[in-house]
Order: sequence, then C-alpha cells, then structure tokens
Amino acid sequence: MKLNDYFWGSLRPPVQQPLGLPFTENFSAANTDEFFSNSYRDLSGVAGSGTPLFHRVTGTVEVSAGQLTMTGARISIANTTPTVSTTSADASTTGLLDLSNSYQVSFTVADVTGNTAKSFQIYVDNNTSGSANSIHGGSSKFYSVKLEELIPGQTYTVDGLVATDTSFITIRTESEATITLDEITIQ
Repeated sequence: MKLNDYFWGSLRPPVQQPLGLPFTENFSAANTDEFFSNSYRDLSGVAGSGTPLFHRVTGTVEVSAGQLTMTGARISIANTTPTVSTTSADASTTGLLDLSNSYQVSFTVADVTGNTAKSFQIYVDNNTSGSANSIHGGSSKFYSVKLEELIPGQTYTVDGLVATDTSFITIRTESEATITLDEITIQ
C-alpha cells in the first residue's frame, strides 16, 4: 500500500477525467477484471459503456491495491482497435492520444521480480512484440530497460517518440520479467 493510501484511509479513487494530456493512471480499480472493463474507464477517459481504455494484449496481469503487476505482458492504452495487431504497412494510427508534439512518459516502480535480466518496454502505435510492426517502424519501441536497472520506489521519466495526433501507448514486459507499477503518466 502506498503512503497516500494511509492518508485517505483506503485506496485513492480512480482517475476519472476526459482523455487527453496529461494522462494519469493510478491503478485504483477494485481488481483486474474491473481495470480492463469500460465501467472503470472507457475510451472517453471516464467510466462508460464504450471500448475499455486499457486492453490486455497478452501475458499475466494483476491489478490490486493500487498497483499493476505485469509478467510477460503487453497492455495498450487508448487504442480504438485494440484487438487488431499493428503492422509496418499500416497507413494510419488508431489511438486517441495526441502525441504529435514532444511528450514524456513517467512511471513509478513498486517492485521488479522474475528474470530481471529481461526488459520493460514502451511502444507508441504498436501493440505487438515486434518493434517494426508499426507505422513508425522499429522506432515505435522508444524505451527499453532491463528490470535489474530499475529501483523500487523510483519514478522514471522518458521522452516519447513524436508520433501522431491519433496515437496510443503500449507497455510491455518480456517473458519471465515481472514489474509492478504504482502509476503511469503521459504528458
């Protein structure tokens, strides 16, 4: 549990705001199923009935106590066609984030376990494990770090690849790599 959780007496309420930048997620869903549902946040950024804002592409994911734990997983954020794999032949992007100007992604690490020689990665406009499967080619994977280089409790900020005004983000852990995040922000 995070320090702020003690202050509030329970978990912080989920971030409920229209989708746009800055975008913040604090993983305050009651459980994993709720996190990946539109009743938690849909593509509008608030609870609704449309396509869920978050999509588990693959892997093991658990949301509990205000934290997201991923093992060998990919999660897309703000992708309007989350079940369609991206390719290098794509003519357009399918996200709802305007990433056409300089932006940064910040994430707070709670824990790293498993095979820490493997990596945590961030992609733009790519929901596959192949970095070239994007309109941006291999540049779509704009961040990769071995888990052993991350320190629990630290917040990391990385520059994103300038993309389009209809972009989405995918976070990924390689197989056997487990990361637990407290929060992620795109701004």
